[in-house]
Amino acid sequence: MRIDSVLKREGIEDVKPLDTLSVNKIASSIAKKLSNTFSEHNLDESDLFISISRLKMYFAKMPQDLSGAKYFSRNNAIYFNDQLDISQIEEFAIHECIHYLQEIKDEKDNLVRLGLCDLKTDGEKSIAINEAAVQLMTAEASEAEEDKVKYYDIFLATKSPNYYPLECVLLNEMTYFTGKYPLYHSTLYSDDVFKNSFSGKYGLKTYKYIEKNIATILDLETLLNNESMILQYTNSERKARKVNKFVEECKAKIAKIFIKTQDYIMEKCFKQDFEEVRNLEDLQYFKDKLYGFKNIIGYTADYQTYNDFYIQMMKEFEIKKEYIENYGDIKENNWKSARLDLVDTQRKEFSFIKRILVKLGILVGVNQKEKSYNRNDM
Repeated sequence: MRIDSVLKREGIEDVKPLDTLSVNKIASSIAKKLSNTFSEHNLDESDLFISISRLKMYFAKMPQDLSGAKYFSRNNAIYFNDQLDISQIEEFAIHECIHYLQEIKDEKDNLVRLGLCDLKTDGEKSIAINEAAVQLMTAEASEAEEDKVKYYDIFLATKSPNYYPLECVLLNEMTYFTGKYPLYHSTLYSDDVFKNSFSGKYGLKTYKYIEKNIATILDLETLLNNESMILQYTNSERKARKVNKFVEECKAKIAKIFIKTQDYIMEKCFKQDFEEVRNLEDLQYFKDKLYGFKNIIGYTADYQTYNDFYIQMMKEFEIKKEYIENYGDIKENNWKSARLDLVDTQRKEFSFIKRILVKLGILVGVNQKEKSYNRNDM
């Protein structure tokens, strides 16, 4: 399909090229930011500038349902919304330039891989997780400040409040267990380092489940956006009620999938990490890591799963701690049977520990945190 036809289908029209000076200025700034922010990934500023400056860049009239920019692999061009000022486009440009840098094409010039998205094996199922990865890198390169927002009754702390916020939070939770290096490496170089790093420890099934749910969230958000556009232009009260009902149902479904996925990540990853604890040093590291997880999660007004999980794991923590203090470092063959003997003696003691944790504010206090969120509900 000709690029003119593609643009028309996307609703992009009145295309005007950016002048060479503006393109070079954008390329220079982005090359510097990417090479400085992700220096451990061997990005050369000069090479990046040469590559990005070869991109075609245009201002164009774009539909409201698109973001401020769109990269097209077919002609290596970025189209910016003509409502943006030249000074506003750099953040959009970073995201699209990362897409440009990560693409891999076959000998027939067909796109076969885009970061975490392997089009040959996964089709478009992994596009959503790749978009989240690119946006996390964009936020870091832009030195974005963390913002506190509310989407679909979910409170979030995120550096990407306007683009893929839910997807970014879930992916960020995955990197809590792998570190960010594997994710950024795979995003830039279109390989399976991140997928293998996560799957190698927590299972491919776990990775695929999270990937699928992130894709579902993005699909529902796209559908929600389309329905909201219809609502803006309808004059029928009956139709408006019908669309409003659908919108609310869609929001509730998105929130449910997000919380379900987050809880799945928390349970699968922390339980696996806890299985690998063998000494008191490992145990303290695990406790600190579990406690820190509350700072990156999303939650609703009645969310209690993290609190319940923390209490459950602290019970296991005390059992394991007692064993290690009495018998030394754990060997797998002498731990499982010994644990059963310790459970009963710990049960009564832990009800007291739970009350102390609540009083000290160790657990997530939803009612206290809600006051700091003032962004309009989406």
